[in-house]
Amino acid sequence: MLKKLRRRFVAVAMAIICGVLVTFYLLSCSALFIALTADVRSVLRSYSNSSVSTVIPDIGSRDEDDSILSFHSGNVCVVEVKELGSIAILDFSRANMDEAILSRAVTYVLKSDYTFGHVSELNLFYNKTDIMGGSRIAFSDSTQYFSYLKTVLIDGVVLITISAMFLWIIIRFLANVCLKPVERAWEQQKNFIADASHELKTPLTVILTN
Repeated sequence: MLKKLRRRFVAVAMAIICGVLVTFYLLSCSALFIALTADVRSVLRSYSNSSVSTVIPDIGSRDEDDSILSFHSGNVCVVEVKELGSIAILDFSRANMDEAILSRAVTYVLKSDYTFGHVSELNLFYNKTDIMGGSRIAFSDSTQYFSYLKTVLIDGVVLITISAMFLWIIIRFLANVCLKPVERAWEQQKNFIADASHELKTPLTVILTN
């Protein structure tokens, strides 16, 4: 009975603690994802709104950049699309990515209804700004972004697993400590009942014999 009580205590305590850890982990990951995505969007918007006609360096190489994006953004470039009737003229003067890839990305963005998004097949974030006679689109390589998120997710799972193991050991120890008085009282009760039963048997035997 006490063994079942101990197992039940440990199971309930672990379920509650693991539930709290997983909830905190999911909330933290969601907050990180939202913050990083917002940072990517903010930086890309600043580039797509800029009209400076110079080649843009990698964000990670800018010492003055203190955003979250600075250590995982990858390459960033800007493409200007001038629409003349049904013909789109691409200006790659501010681009430092492969033009073939960017051409496919621009085609995708122009068909999209969103000003910010992700081209999954090309691993590119984009932000589109309407300008006179066309659009200006800023692109950022998302490989390092998702690699960073993957690393954080894996590290979180490992940390939760290790924490759960340590907590299981601690809870087992506490369960043994807490149930020791109960176990002692249980043994005393069993001994008392056994002694009382023995003491009652003797006079009853004498009475029945007489």
